[in-house]
Amino acid sequence: MSQDILPELIASPLPLVADENQDHLSKLGWVPIAFAPPNSGATAAVDTTELCPPQTSPHPLLHASEALLANSQKFFDQSVEEKKRWENWRKIPGEKEYIILQTLEDCPNILRESAKMYWDLMGKLLEDTLESIECSLDMKDCGSTKGKQLLRQFIGPCNTMPTRQKDKTASLLQLFRYDSCEVKQLTEHHVDSGLLTVVLGNIPGLEVWGGDRWFEIEKEIKRSGKKEAIMLVGRDLQRLSNGRYPAGLHRVVSYGVQEPSFAGTESPSMVSPLELISSGKNCHRLSIVFS
Repeated sequence: MSQDILPELIASPLPLVADENQDHLSKLGWVPIAFAPPNSGATAAVDTTELCPPQTSPHPLLHASEALLANSQKFFDQSVEEKKRWENWRKIPGEKEYIILQTLEDCPNILRESAKMYWDLMGKLLEDTLESIECSLDMKDCGSTKGKQLLRQFIGPCNTMPTRQKDKTASLLQLFRYDSCEVKQLTEHHVDSGLLTVVLGNIPGLEVWGGDRWFEIEKEIKRSGKKEAIMLVGRDLQRLSNGRYPAGLHRVVSYGVQEPSFAGTESPSMVSPLELISSGKNCHRLSIVFS
């Protein structure tokens, strides 16, 4: 069936997405998701059950992402011998190192608490987003079959980080540290597999394709003063939606040494993630990728 004769998508708001960006995911394959409104403090109290706009205070994902970025820095700063203890850690000299987490069993202690906090919140957000996408595709009667999973059946439950290897699902939490002191392209342009991926970095570097040019999306977010991550459509969602949600083409580049744009706030009981990440160690891009 030709794309231009497919029925219109049914309006179904995506959680944590601004009104003016609601059609980005179906038109471009990517969309910013807001962890906090502009100029809000990261320590304000929030209701952790509230996942939809309007936002008047930071979402719990802001604190979770800052904690995980800070602990990622601590993990990657360890000796190679210490990191080699983990079979899911890899290093490509002169390019990057990363660790892939699927369960608490394969998660280093230094990451465990913050990884679980981030996974549980982000997993719930992606489940809610997939439900909205199902509604937009008229795959379900959202008023009467809330419990029925269609797209979500392909990934299994993702709103709780599995404890044991035998319980792992298709979901992945990947932590990266790129060598980014020099201006260069860090990854080739590509689309991800799977249904949805959410990417955030401590310094700008992610660029997305807008149909006719590359958008320096994380630079734009930093200039705006917002705290946002980028959600990308994967190849499987493009296929399962009959092309209604195109896979989001993207790449990661280095703009050279930068000040961090996605880091935490002062806390009297702990070292600030901002202090940790910017204390002479910001020649690397740290990123969190959940899919």
